[in-house]
Amino acid sequence: MTIDDDNVDLTALADGLLGGSEWEVWLIAHPDAAAEVAMMRRVRALVMQLRSFEVVVPEDFEARVLARVRTNTTLLDLLELSFSSVGRAFLDVLDLAFGLLPTSRAPSA
Repeated sequence: MTIDDDNVDLTALADGLLGGSEWEVWLIAHPDAAAEVAMMRRVRALVMQLRSFEVVVPEDFEARVLARVRTNTTLLDLLELSFSSVGRAFLDVLDLAFGLLPTSRAPSA
C-alpha cells in the first residue's frame, strides 16, 4: 500500500505494518485518522495487558471494546486509569460496564 491510495488501512498503521516517516507525515496531515490510529493502539495495549493476566477473552473482544470507545473516548481514559492503578479492578469495570468478558476467568493469584 502506498500513501497515494485513497483507502489507507488504519489497522495496518496501528499495528505497525505500515510505518516510516512518510506515514507519520500522512498522519499529521490527517488528524482524524491519526486520532483513530492512536485510539486503536491504546485499546490494543489494554487488551495485551489483559491477556498478560491470562484472562481468556472472546475473539472479537478488542473490536467490541474499540466500538464502545469510539462512542465515548473518555471511557478509554477511565479504563486505562482503572487498569494501571488496580489491575483486577479493570476486569470488574469491564464486566460491569460492557458485559464483554466470559463468565469464567482465570483465578486470581
